[in-house]
This record gives sequence, C-alpha cells and structure tokens, in this order.
Amino acid sequence: MNAHSMSIVDVRCDAVHVGERHRKDLGEIAVLAASIAAEGLLQPIGITEENLLVFGERRLRAFQDVLRRETIPARVCACAASPPASTPRTRFGRTSRRRKGGYWPGFGG
Repeated sequence: MNAHSMSIVDVRCDAVHVGERHRKDLGEIAVLAASIAAEGLLQPIGITEENLLVFGERRLRAFQDVLRRETIPARVCACAASPPASTPRTRFGRTSRRRKGGYWPGFGG
C-alpha cells in the first residue's frame, strides 16, 4: 500500500484506538446517531493501518455508544506519523497549515 492508497473495510469499533484528540466537546452524539440510523453513514471513519483513529470520532461514538453496533466502515489510510507524534501526516498537513487568513509559513500552501 503506497502513501496515497486507501481501502474501506468494516472494523470492530472496540479495535479502533482513539489517541489524544483536539476536540473535547463531541456535541449531540444522539442526534448524529439518529441521522445515521435514518440516512446511513455518509462518510466512513479514517484509521491508520494500526487502527489509530485519524478522523470520525463522533461517528465512532455514535456507532459504538448509541447505536450499539459492533463494526463501522473505516477508510484505512497508509500514512506516516508526523509531529505531533499521535497525528498522522495527512491530517497534520491539512490542519496544522491552516490559520486565520491562510496557511502557516514554511508549509508551502
């Protein structure tokens, strides 16, 4: 699997490792769960090959805690870790470069 290839698989919710997250308030998970129950999951969660969550904590919590489902569709991202160590490079590149009014200097965005 190269750095840009991804596949979507069903993964056990309890096998996904949620590391340190930026978002602390997950909002109304029950409302999200009701939407998923009615409309289906529109976007899978993202995980590394080691099952570390990259994106989609609210969706994971809705599946696991409210809907009580054992598995969730996940996009497996082949990405290397970059500072901070717990944040995969793809997410780090997309979020750390942004700031109000543009991109951070030195990232070439």
